[in-house]
Parts: sequence; structure tokens; C-alpha cells
Amino acid sequence: MNPLVPGSDLPPGKGGRRRTGWMLAGLVLLGVGVSAWIVHQMDRDLREHLLVQTRMVAQSLDPEEIRELSGTEADWSKPGYRRIKAHLESLRAAKPNGRFIYLLGQREDGRIFFHVDNVEQGHEDESPAGMIYEDAPEAFRRVFASGEGAVTGPFSDAWGMFISGAVPLRDPETGAVLTVVAVDIDAGDWRWDVLSRAAVPAGLVWVLLIVLGVLLALMGRTGPSSPKPILRRLLPSLAGLIVVMIAAAALLFHHQYQDHLDESTAGLFGLVEREFQVDMENHARLLAALIHALDMTEETHAALQAGDAGFLTAHWGDVYEGLRRHGHVTRFRFHDASGHCLARVDGSGVGGDPLPSSVLQKALQSGEAVTGLDAGADGDPVLSICRPVMDGDVRSGYVELGIGLGEILADRKTPGVELAVLVRKNRLDRERWAGGPGLSGGGAAWDGLTRDAVVWSSGEVPPPSVRAWLEEIAGQSAYWKQRREITAEGGVWRVGVLPLRDVDGQAIGDVLVMLDILPEKRHFHQLVRTGGAAGGVLTALILGMVVVWLRRTDLSMQARQAEVQEREARMADIFRHMTDAVWSVDWPDGRLLFATPSMERLYGREIREFEENPRLWRDVVHAEDQHKAEAFLNALRERESARSEWRVLKPDGTISWLKISGQHVHGENGDLLRVDGTASDITEQKKAMGQLQQIRAAIDDYSDSVLLADETGTATYINQAFGKRFKFIQETIRGADIARLFHDPEQGADILSDLLLGVSREEEVQMEGGGSTVFPALLRGSPSLNDRYDVVGFSLIITDLTERKRMESQLLHSQKLESVGQLAAGIAHEINTPIQFVGDNLSFLGKAFGDLLPLIDRYRKRVQSAGCGDETAELAALEAAADLDYLRTELPNALEQSKEGVRRVSRIVRAMKDFSHPGGAEKTPMDLNRAIATALTVARNEWRNVAEVETCLDETLPPVSCWPGDINQVLLNLILNAAQAIAEARPCEEEQKGRITIRTVRRDEWVEIHVQDNGTGIPEKHRSRIFTPFFTSKDVGKGTGQGLAMAYNIVVRKHGGDIRFETKAGEGTTFIVTLPIGLPGTEKAAPA
Repeated sequence: MNPLVPGSDLPPGKGGRRRTGWMLAGLVLLGVGVSAWIVHQMDRDLREHLLVQTRMVAQSLDPEEIRELSGTEADWSKPGYRRIKAHLESLRAAKPNGRFIYLLGQREDGRIFFHVDNVEQGHEDESPAGMIYEDAPEAFRRVFASGEGAVTGPFSDAWGMFISGAVPLRDPETGAVLTVVAVDIDAGDWRWDVLSRAAVPAGLVWVLLIVLGVLLALMGRTGPSSPKPILRRLLPSLAGLIVVMIAAAALLFHHQYQDHLDESTAGLFGLVEREFQVDMENHARLLAALIHALDMTEETHAALQAGDAGFLTAHWGDVYEGLRRHGHVTRFRFHDASGHCLARVDGSGVGGDPLPSSVLQKALQSGEAVTGLDAGADGDPVLSICRPVMDGDVRSGYVELGIGLGEILADRKTPGVELAVLVRKNRLDRERWAGGPGLSGGGAAWDGLTRDAVVWSSGEVPPPSVRAWLEEIAGQSAYWKQRREITAEGGVWRVGVLPLRDVDGQAIGDVLVMLDILPEKRHFHQLVRTGGAAGGVLTALILGMVVVWLRRTDLSMQARQAEVQEREARMADIFRHMTDAVWSVDWPDGRLLFATPSMERLYGREIREFEENPRLWRDVVHAEDQHKAEAFLNALRERESARSEWRVLKPDGTISWLKISGQHVHGENGDLLRVDGTASDITEQKKAMGQLQQIRAAIDDYSDSVLLADETGTATYINQAFGKRFKFIQETIRGADIARLFHDPEQGADILSDLLLGVSREEEVQMEGGGSTVFPALLRGSPSLNDRYDVVGFSLIITDLTERKRMESQLLHSQKLESVGQLAAGIAHEINTPIQFVGDNLSFLGKAFGDLLPLIDRYRKRVQSAGCGDETAELAALEAAADLDYLRTELPNALEQSKEGVRRVSRIVRAMKDFSHPGGAEKTPMDLNRAIATALTVARNEWRNVAEVETCLDETLPPVSCWPGDINQVLLNLILNAAQAIAEARPCEEEQKGRITIRTVRRDEWVEIHVQDNGTGIPEKHRSRIFTPFFTSKDVGKGTGQGLAMAYNIVVRKHGGDIRFETKAGEGTTFIVTLPIGLPGTEKAAPA
């Protein structure tokens, strides 16, 4: 066994086997096609046969009775309707696989309705007269339109799925279609009939094709897959297959014979029934002609009216004898007007008793002549006609003629058919039966009767086995469906019954029909013996041919095997001294033909071990590489050659990597002879490749973009970061112009040129990423040199500086802000002391001025009291020049305004000191209302020209535990955002100022700060990103995108609060900041 390829896993070769496969597939398609054609032919034959049977049903119907039907409920009570229904049921019973027989009509609006069907009245499957056939197939309408018969189906309706034959029944006088006769066959029975008829020819075809296919398969083999010869391995199976096929054919033949026997006996039953119906109709017409030919004289009228039975018997006796001899009349009776029998001219008894004659009772009811079957109390069924005897308008009585049913059937002689008449016991009178003509015996036999009494038979009385069968099926309606074969009286009989009903439709008995099928069965047995002998001869011939072919195949394969062994020896000598292992195996059984000694070195085991254990080669493959070995085998099944690599475990515990290859070798005729292959040790190569893969993996995971190129400047490798940044993959980068990746292609070409000349480059450049985006980057390029220091390529490492540049800009801005804050804190500190001096001095001046005013008033009074003089005039001039009264009025106001300015500067300085005060390491209590006032003061220059500020601060707010510097920053950012939003909404200074409303409110253990503006509102597309760092919708230089992100970080993450907003585009925004008060034991959820 080959240590690489197990014989049990390898498929057959291609070439010759491929041709064999195509030939076998062709045989299968041929068999399917021929079988389908046979089935189609059988289906067509059965359809033609069904059409013929439907025409026979139509021919058995009387057009006169059809014309009397109206297709309404009024038909239900008509005797003709019931006769047709009974006739259709008997016809259906004569066809074993028939389901329904019915007559159809068509109304003026095109709808199809039922005239009458074979199902007994009141049954759930009955289609009563006038019922619309909603599911009528289109083929039925075409029959009405064209007048041509058709077979349709399979189709479904409310009663099931059927194949139906339909033929028109025409009016013999006008040629118009009176009705369409339809016969339904169950679709399942139909398919079985088609398949059973096609089974024998199709089975024989498949037997021949299978034998031929086996021979072709054997001829296509390159060698035996088992030491046992093919002849010994396959001959029993082929013989068994042939025997099974012959047995199946015999079974199907027997089934077809049974179907044929059913059909032939059913046809014969139908023929007997039709002839019986014809005989009954002919005798009914004969009786009608005879009874109307009777000349009722005045004496007869008088005798009927007087009840003179003697005159009637004597006068009409000779007439009866003539009717008896020439017309087989067995009943001739006169009845009075009330129905009492006056005279039995036929001599069957004395008159005077009322007879339970159904025909007489019907005549009494209708007052007209009535014809029908009647069973008298003595048990003799009689076809009778009874009509009233009229003397002018006076009914004198009734006359009745009848012919016994035995007389009618006596003339019916059909070879192999025996008839008997049975009457229901409940229709008989025991005393009359005892002296009647019954075959069952006299009074002693009465107690032995169960259901029926035999009153007439064409041969012997039916044997007990037949009578037992009659008792068994008593009360069943489908008598003809009983495939009962009864052996009795030296024959094999199939038995059926024809129901007998009186004029009221009541069952009075049956006509028993017994068909002798013994000759038919003997013929079948003879045919089976002949066919069996022929089948045996055919089997022997086929087996003989198979033995010859198998023997020749064995010899041919042995010769080919010897040739393969010879080639094995030659090839082993050629490859004996090769370093790599070379192996060759027979295909498809996988037997090792030869292997070079180096195979033992590669596996660390002797080749003998693989030959003794065919599965050893799979056992030594590393567990993680088992799938590779399986894939190698699958590849050899599908292709001419295969290659793979896997690890093997040596006995000393070491692991080696082997590279395996296999190649199909074909003979001159294209058949696959063997598979040759090699095995090489690639352990060292795998180690080097592993190290290279580690280096590549590290480069692939490197965050900077890396590109490697060859000596022509063509990219040979890019890492994942490069592909993501520049939107390239390994396959597309090879044809790309690397210089085009630079925003300045000339600069890129210059850098690449230096690299190919062996000059390294490191500098900041502008690159173009995916989507034509330009970004700053640090490029480091290094040439790649070989052992002779020749340039064989270069590498590029590209670091994206976009984020670094942005962070540097933000850091610079933050440093500027920090410097401004520190400067503001210092200025505030320096200003604070002088401002205190100025404030104190202004207070002193105001107080001193107030103290000087009384003194000045005293001086003025003294001067005025001194009178006029030069000195007084000079003082008055000085007072007027100083405008002392104006100074008295305005100087206090000026001092008060100065003090107010000093106080405002003090508040600003104090606010700046509060904002610039560094935050502590721990939270401290903070007055939020004061913080809001301080923030408004600091930001006043931003909002005073665009908005009015309204505050609604809850004076009961407790101190909130927080970091004051952070909360001041949040408040300032929200106020500045509100002012900027209002400024954007009112770009013109002349427009009315906006409004900023700030409210504080306490909610349980939380404090809410509402900052509301009536500015532009936040657009829908920006709302999801409003708290994202560096996101801003303002123009460049007007916003950093850090204010709200910082507020979110301070409130939510640092203080455990919440910040949200409510906005409406064009109307304004309200930011709501929720902070915990921070008192002990107040850890409740923030309000929604």
C-alpha cells in the first residue's frame, strides 16, 4: 500500500472510465426514454379503449327514454329515470375499475348539468337530476359543441381525481346531441393499469440494458480491485438479478392476466345483462301487443261486472292456450274493479282472493296499463302487464297477462354461462311456496331458506359454495366488484348478480350469473409453462454470455497487471538514487508499485510498515494537517495532478515538513494506469518562511503605512495600514504609479528617483489618500541593497501627521488660553489694591465734601453781611467763576458714579479671581446662583450687544458639592454658546436683541440649570454629534469644537450628572444641566 494514497480512498481514473461512464449514462437515458415511450403508448391504448367502452354504454341507452328526461327534480319519480339509473349501475358494475357513469346535459347559458348517474338515490355521492356540474372539464363542453367523443384527464372535481371518456348520444331523427355519456375511471387505478401494462415490456428492456451496462463497466476496468476473479465475484449477483427480473416479469404478467380476466368476465357479465334487458323489453312489448289485441266482448264485460269467474275461465281458456303455445304466456287473469282476482285463466288457482300484485296495484292507482316485474306469493317472478277493461266510460275490471322469468331466460343459451333466478324470502308465502315451482324444495325446505330462494336455474341448483357467497355479500351494492372465484361442480366460477325490482323499485330478487373460467385458467397455466420454459432458456443464454465476457475480462486484466509490474521495475531502477522520494501506485486500488529508499528517511519508517498497515500514512500525518491530506486525495479524484504540504510525526518524536505531489499516468487507450508522485523534505524552508511570516505579520500590524517596491519602482507589498489609508489592495497596487500618491507628483518623482539611486529620504510631505483627501505625512524612504550593494528596490514608511498637527494646534491654543488666564489672574491681583485705594479716597472725598458744605455756607453769609467792598467783590467774582451752586449739585453725583464704577471694577476683578482660582483636589460646596452671576459678569462683553439676560434663580438652593473651577467653565461655555447662537440669528446690529434665560431649580436631591436662548437652534444633522470632541459648525477660527465636549465630560463623567438639550430649528435651544447636590445619603437616580 502506498504510504501516501490509500487504495480505499482513491477514485477510478479518467479516460477509458470516463467513456464508460458516458456510455452507462447513455444506456440509462435510453432506458428512461424507451420506458416513457412504452408508458405513453399504453396510456394512449387505454384511452382509446375507454372511448370504445363509453360508446358501447351510449349504444345501450334508449334515446326515447332520454328525451323523456327534463333535467329537473321532476325526473326523480319517473320510472324511466330509475330504469336508466339501474342500467348505469349494472354497466358500471361490469367494469371493475369504473367509478361513475352518468349522463350530462347543457343549458342555454352553457352550464353543464347532470341528467342521471349510476349512484343509488339518496347516497352522498349521487348527482341528482338538474344538479349543475361546477367542475366540468372543458373537454365536456367541446363534446357538446363538436359532437365528437373525447377522453380527458386526469382532472379533479368534488368527487376525486379521474380520467373520463365522454361521447355524445344523438337523436336518431334530428341528429342533435341529446346527452353526453361520461364514464369516470379513478386516476390512481388508471395509473396502475398503465404501469402494469407497461411493466413487462419496460422490464425486459431494463434487463437487457442492465446486462449490457454491467459488461461495459467490466470492460472499462484497468485491473481487479480484489484478488478474487471478477467472474467469481459478479456471476452470482448477475444470476440473482436476472432471476429476480424474470420473477418480477412473471408477477406482472400474472397481474395483467388477472386484469384481463376481470375485464373479459366483466364484459361477459355486461353482455349477459344487456341481453337480459333486451329480452325483458322485447317481451314487455309482446305482452303489450297481446293484451291490446284481446277482444273484450259484451259477455266479458257482463261477466266482469257480475263476477262470473266460470264464464271467464271457460270463454278465455282456449285463448290462453294459444298464447301459451305461441307467446310463452304463463299468467292470464281477470280482476274486478276493486282488484280482487275473479278468474285465473292460466289455471294457477281459484279466483276470489285479493293478490298482492305490484303491477295490479299500480294499475289501480293510475287507471292505465302498467308493465313491470312481479313476484307472486308462490315465488315465480313474472313479467306482467295489467290494463283496465272499459265498457264505454265504465271500468268493468282488469285483465293481466304475464310471462314467467324462467320462460324468458330459458331461451338464453351462452356457452360457459349458467343462470338462476332468486326471490327474496320476505316476498314469498309459505303455503303457496310449498306447492309452487321453486327449486329449493317444498315445505320441508322453507326453514332452510335464509335470504333468498332459488326458483329457476338453467342447470343444476347452485352449489352450496355459491349460495354461501350470496349470503356473505347480502346487502352490498357493488356485487360485480367481488373478484370471487368459486370452485364447485368440477368448474371454477365467477359469480355476479342482476338485481330484480318491481314497478315500485323494490327489490324482489336477483338473477344469478355464473361464468365458468376454468378453460381460461387452463390456458393461462399452459401459457405460464411455455413462458417459463422460454424464460429458462433465455436465462441460460444470458448467463452463458455473461460468463464468457467475465472470463475474457479476467484474462485481459491479468495481462494488464503483468505489464504494470514490468513498468514498475523499470521505473524503480531509474529513481533508485534520487534524493527526493519517488513513489508509484496502482490506480484505483492504491497498491504500492515501488518507492525509492529515501522514502524511509523522510518518514523514519520502513516501507514494509506501510504495506502491512495501509492506514499508517494517515496516522503519521500531524493532527492539524489531516484536512490537507484529505484535500490532496479529493484533488486527485477531480484533476490529473495534485500538490500539498503537511507535517509528519517520526518515531523519535521529531516533526518534518513534506511536500507531496501526484500525477495521473495514462495508457495508450487513455485508461488510467497508475499515479506517480514525489515527496520532498521542506522542513528548513518552512522554518525560514515562518520567520519571514513573523516579520511580515509585524509589518502588517504596524500602524504606519509601509510600501515595498522593486528595482523598477513597482510596488510589491503594502501593509494593512497602507491599504486602508490609500484605498489599495495587494493586487491593484502593483500597477499603480507611486508618484501619484504625493500631492505634488514632481516632488514624489524626485524622492523615488533618489531612492532608486540609493539615497535615503526623510521629510514632511503632503500625500493624497483615498477619496482625494490631502494629509500631512512624515515620509522615511530607504533603498534596499543586495550582497553586491546594488539597489534592488526601496521601502517607504509613511506616518500620518494629521492628528499630530491637530493636537499641536489645540495644545498651542490651550497654552495661549492658559497664559491669558494666568495674566488675567495677575492683572486682577495688581488692580485689586489700587482699586481699593481709589474707592477709599472717593469715599473720603465724598464725606469731606459733605463736611465742607456747611462751612462754605457760613463763609458766604459772613461775606454777604460784610457789605460791599473790594474784597467782597473779588470773592463774589471767584464764586461765580467756580459756579459754586453747580458744584454743590453735581459733585456728589460725580463722586457716587465714581464709587459705582469702582464697585463694578471690583466685581469684575473678583469674578476674574474666582475664575482664575485653581481647583482643589477634592470637591467643595459651591453656591450655583453666585457662580451664574459671576459667569454672566465675565461674559458680559459677549452678550451685552446681542441679548438681554433674564435670570430666575431659586434662592433656596443649597450648596452643591463640586469642583467650582470646572462648573464655572461649563456655565461660561453655555452662556457663550447662547450668545453666539443669538448673534448668528441676528447678524445686523439694528435688529432687536435676543434673550438668554437662566433658571435654577431643585428636584429632590438634584439641581437643574436651564440655559435657554432664542437663537438659530441646532440642525437635525448636527444633533447626534453635538458633544463630540472637535466637532463644530462654526467657521474656521470661531470655534474649536471643545466647549460642549468639555461640558459633557465635566458634568457626566466627572460629576455623575447629566447634560441634555431641547432644540427646535429657527426657534432656539435649551441646555439642561443636572448635578447631584452631593449631600450624604442622597444617591438617587437623576431625574429624566
